[in-house]
Amino acid sequence: MSALADNATEAQRVAHHDQKKNKKVLYLIHQGMNDEMLEQIEGATIASEAFIILSTNYKGDDKIKRVCLQTLRR
Repeated sequence: MSALADNATEAQRVAHHDQKKNKKVLYLIHQGMNDEMLEQIEGATIASEAFIILSTNYKGDDKIKRVCLQTLRR
């Protein structure tokens, strides 16, 4: 990411700030992943892409958790 020029317009400042925030969120997502999941999201260039990939992969986890809890209760 390039540095922001001193004479940057407000739109450029906002875009630069959004870009910095996106990179930080993507970094934090990468830090929380195991190797298997990291391989699946490594191609994502923005945080929302990584989130979509993760949400589709973990879609059925709530059902699995409920079934496991019901089994444990029995």
